[in-house]
Amino acid sequence: MPCARSAARPASWLSRRSTLSRTHGSSACGPLHSPLPLSAPSSFPASQLPGAPRSPPPLPLGGTEMAAASRPEQRRHGSGARPEIWSYGHRNIQSAALDPRGRLWTVEHSPRGGDELNRPEAGKNYGWPVITYGLDYSGEPIGQGITAREGLEQPIYYWDPVIAPAGMAFYTGDKFAGWEGNILIGGLVSEGIVRLIMDGDRVAAEERIPLGARIRDVKVGPDGAIYAVTDEKDGRILRLLPGRR
Repeated sequence: MPCARSAARPASWLSRRSTLSRTHGSSACGPLHSPLPLSAPSSFPASQLPGAPRSPPPLPLGGTEMAAASRPEQRRHGSGARPEIWSYGHRNIQSAALDPRGRLWTVEHSPRGGDELNRPEAGKNYGWPVITYGLDYSGEPIGQGITAREGLEQPIYYWDPVIAPAGMAFYTGDKFAGWEGNILIGGLVSEGIVRLIMDGDRVAAEERIPLGARIRDVKVGPDGAIYAVTDEKDGRILRLLPGRR
């Protein structure tokens, strides 16, 4: 799944640039250690955040999204398109995860402002670099400086200022009561974990869990604990458990 930073040129079905592509692979992680009890910081409504939640697109038929997308008539492109491309208009995807229903979600970096949470659907254009909630690193607008255009998808959610999202996971354990289905995202700039409390496909609230280190990846262990990998020269794997109130 390509995630290299792409230049500010329009995305195309003929090139992998700015696309999300289907591939096969596997990953493995080392031993888990360093217990770190986790307190429970207060959460706050997402409507109070600088990056307000976006309205989610209509839900696909349960369990049929991937199968339908493999049929040519379901793909919004012409002949000559690369067959592995799932969606396009992505800038810099950092992580992807499947929700409990088996649907794909991603987080991606924007330059200055506008980090995004998306639920990419087959054949859709997610806008980069035509629309974005971010600015260029110079502070200048990107393209025409617009955030919406007909035919281009809006993010489910975005951050401004950025959190620099990294790894992500859906919480499926039993250690954290009421967290089932929440999205956990490692934050590089925010130096902690960002927890998104979901209401269907909408972000209802956001919680920041400070860890005092750039977090490169986050996973949920079979024991229900949350494991976070720090992004530093002498990196650590942190095991997070609910704190006592």
